[in-house]
Amino acid sequence: MNAKAIKESCQTFERSVFMVNVREGLIPAVLGTAVTTTGVAIRNNKNITPLIKGSIIGFGVAHVVLGAIDLVEHRR
Repeated sequence: MNAKAIKESCQTFERSVFMVNVREGLIPAVLGTAVTTTGVAIRNNKNITPLIKGSIIGFGVAHVVLGAIDLVEHRR
């Protein structure tokens, strides 16, 4: 594939139906919610160190915050 074909392929993908209706910031917010929920669910697991548990929860919360910032910043 040459560069022109790759560029056209990327532009076609960007215009696809799935990507048109997804607001910027929604995917990180949903991902963060899932990761935070997973972190909270494993809090009582004794096989995982507290550092890892806290890191998973913090990683999820950070994604929720960054996704929310994008959602507010790019309102329609």
